[in-house]
Formats: sequence, structure tokens, C-alpha cells
Amino acid sequence: MITFIINYHGEPVSAVEVRVAKLKEFYGADVRVFILGDGVAYQGPSESMAFPCMKLPENGGAWTHRYLKFFLEHSSAPYLIKIDPDTQVLAQANDLPDTDCVFCRVREVLHGRILFRFPAGGALGFTRGMAETLVAGEYFLQDRYKSDVRYGNYNDLMLRDIVQRNGLNMVDRPDFCCGGRPLHTVASFYHK
Repeated sequence: MITFIINYHGEPVSAVEVRVAKLKEFYGADVRVFILGDGVAYQGPSESMAFPCMKLPENGGAWTHRYLKFFLEHSSAPYLIKIDPDTQVLAQANDLPDTDCVFCRVREVLHGRILFRFPAGGALGFTRGMAETLVAGEYFLQDRYKSDVRYGNYNDLMLRDIVQRNGLNMVDRPDFCCGGRPLHTVASFYHK
């Protein structure tokens, strides 16, 4: 069982409802999909909650902490997948991990002689145990992410840093495509 969260920032309701309809098509009509409004109320028919705007550089990773905490408080599912409102849902994600981890498309960028691995955030998956670890450790609320301009409000970069600094597990899911063309014929999620 999977719970989905779509963070909403004022995108067209019709686009968000297409995502919800696709999730229901692939996961069944009773799939849990929460739309969390960040500083704006969602006016569509799907289940939603409005919160103060948190996706601002001075808040660091507070909005990621918020959706992870929301998942833990409002769902008993073993998995959370956060998708962006413009992420296309193309198929059902199968073979979900059985160990605590973040699972997502991991991009690799070579900068000089250093290889950086970071999550491509169009679709990010978390096991319940990983969400519990991240929330309990309050990693996204640390001051370093509020004051370091390298992070801005790029929660994907914060997630990479948190995983590396704390020896946490991040599993590459090539079917969670982001940018360019999908790497496989059938992608579960595709973000432009």
C-alpha cells in the first residue's frame, strides 16, 4: 500500500486532477492521495489541506519535514511517494524496497573529479521507516539548510546531503524518470 502526496503551489487544478486520476487508474480508486497546499488552498475535488507557505529559502527543508510528518500522522501505509504537480504518472511502480530507504531516480553529475549523486525530485519515495528516521532526527529543520545559499529551497539537494552525512540509504529507481527522455520503455513517473 502506498500513500501519495502532491505538494501544491497554485498549479492549474485540471493538471493536478489528471495526476490524481492517473494514480487511481494504476493503484485503484481507494488509493490515498493527499494534496498539500503550500501557502495556497487547493480548490479541486480531491482530498487536500492548506498550510502556510514553507518552500522559502529561510525555511530550509521545513516543507519536506512537513509532508513526511503529515504522512506519518495521516497514513499507516508502508510507503510514501511524493510527486510534483507536473510529474506524469505513466505506470504503477512495482518492486518497492523492503529495507528502509529513500527511493527515487538518482542522477549522477561529474564535477571535476568528484561524482555527485543526488535525487531527481519529480517523484521521491520513502519507506515508512526512513520517513520516521528523517522526522525524528529533524534533519530538514537544521540551521545549515536555512543559512547556506547553496541549498536555497532545493530540498532535493538537502536530501542528498542528509543521506550522505548520516549514512542513510538511497536506492536508484530508473523508472522514476526526470528530465530528458524516460530511460526505459515503461516509466512509472516522468518529470519534465
